[in-house]
Amino acid sequence: MTLQEIHARLREKFAEAIGDWAEPEVGDSWIQVEPDRLHDVALFLKTDPDLDFDFLRLVSGVDYTDWMEVIYHLLSYGHDHEAVLKVKLDREEPVVASVMDIWP
Repeated sequence: MTLQEIHARLREKFAEAIGDWAEPEVGDSWIQVEPDRLHDVALFLKTDPDLDFDFLRLVSGVDYTDWMEVIYHLLSYGHDHEAVLKVKLDREEPVVASVMDIWP
């Protein structure tokens, strides 16, 4: 499944909690997710049989001047597709739920 198809599935299920997907000239394409819905989105990505993201390959953070981001690189071994999620956080209150219960 392409990232555009994954994005469409997430938009259908989570509506306004899913931002646009971005395809930069350099680097990975990503899907923006609202911080308060990250856990729900991650659980759906793991448990939906058509998506089956069974591996959280990398979690990283970026500290910008005015905001912070947490970036999640996901992989489905069974379907051989990948996705990158980005969560933009307010610098004054950079809080997002853990996904450790989904991908220990």
